[in-house]
Amino acid sequence: MAFLVALPILATGCGGSSSDDSKGESTGAPTSPAATRPAAAGAGKTGYTTPMQIAQKIKKAGLGCASPKPAEVAGGKKVTCTVNGEQVNIEVYPSEQVFKQVMKAVCGTGVKIAAVSDNQRWDVTPDTARTAKRLQKVVGGRAEMLCAHI
Repeated sequence: MAFLVALPILATGCGGSSSDDSKGESTGAPTSPAATRPAAAGAGKTGYTTPMQIAQKIKKAGLGCASPKPAEVAGGKKVTCTVNGEQVNIEVYPSEQVFKQVMKAVCGTGVKIAAVSDNQRWDVTPDTARTAKRLQKVVGGRAEMLCAHI
């Protein structure tokens, strides 16, 4: 997750490093091929326009995210909160084009990130695949290793 905190720096070309970018890899469970494919057109569309909408859904489901902290992130909006004792980053981008540009920059580093995403405008990144699967049931999208298909 520390890697995603550095995402704004990376995506804007200012450089930067992370103290620990391996948390997304320590999921303990392999992903199936179906879980790593990009969402089909229209699949998982939820209409989220702000990360706070997603945070409120998580909170209402009783999974946590009680004190979300808003921030800016590489062309989009971000909220960070705690779910299951894990730091979770919720990011929403203004368009699919911006989302794809940011994902290309992040995934170009070779990092693997457990996430829930619509692969179009938003992603929710906890520390583990297990939490991603729990979040998917609440927020929609697809639980996957975010960079597996880029």
